[in-house]
Amino acid sequence: MLPCVLALGRGLRLFMKWYRMKFLILAILLLITQPCIYGQNCACLESGFSSKNAKPLKVFSFRNGKQIAICGLETKKDIYSGFAVHECGQQNIVDEWGEIEECKIEKRDSSLLVEKI
Repeated sequence: MLPCVLALGRGLRLFMKWYRMKFLILAILLLITQPCIYGQNCACLESGFSSKNAKPLKVFSFRNGKQIAICGLETKKDIYSGFAVHECGQQNIVDEWGEIEECKIEKRDSSLLVEKI
């Protein structure tokens, strides 16, 4: 009977070691991938159409991990006028479109298309 109890105790210790290792690996993976899951903190930059740290109208995420934000005015659903485009985490504006221009913005593969309407 004693060998069975010892074997059971050793098996339980091995299981607990395996379980702790699996938990540790999972925790490390979650910490590493957290920016990918939740995205970067993306706030608008100061421009003629938005104030600094305002919430973007829309953020597009790409496979390479970069995010592009649209800040400004949305006239209708997915139709924008008077807006600026910038890459999240960067301090420069990629381009701006004036209030008299209405544009439709869509993501195709690895590109962001801005089409005047």
